[in-house]
Amino acid sequence: MKSYLILIISLIFTTKVISQTPEGIGIRAGLNYAETGITDANKGIHFGAYGYVRLSEKIGLQPEILYSKEGSFGINLNYLDIPILLKLNSQSGFNIHLGPEVGYLLSANDEDGSDIKASYEKLKLSSVLGVGWDTPSGFQFSTKYIFGLTRMPVDDGFKGWVYQFSIGYTLFRFSD
Repeated sequence: MKSYLILIISLIFTTKVISQTPEGIGIRAGLNYAETGITDANKGIHFGAYGYVRLSEKIGLQPEILYSKEGSFGINLNYLDIPILLKLNSQSGFNIHLGPEVGYLLSANDEDGSDIKASYEKLKLSSVLGVGWDTPSGFQFSTKYIFGLTRMPVDDGFKGWVYQFSIGYTLFRFSD
């Protein structure tokens, strides 16, 4: 119940942020390097969309919705992730972004293809810290460290982490 409440609050907050006349909406994709504490780290992908709302000249919010393939060697975890990032921007386009992320587990399989979703929490909570560069032409390059706050799997004390390397492009700009 607590997990669903957190997901609902995140979705409402994301909807409120996007309804604040976004400055831009875009797409992003990239590579994941994830560790869940079971075995070796796993390489995966992520892709999705983002919005950006300027709060001041140098501060903004960037909510995202991403499909993310994570896990460790032999374990495949597929999530729908919703990070809500506070973005601190410089004049040159470089930025620091940080904030919470809620992930909903779509599927979990071991190397034999067996469903192991019951071993994992349906919702994962994470904290995000990253750096990026937004070009004047609309491209975004970023790297993020995502540290899990939820145990993975349920009966283990380990909290997973993910490094994400992304390229994005702002499709629609609503202001200069």
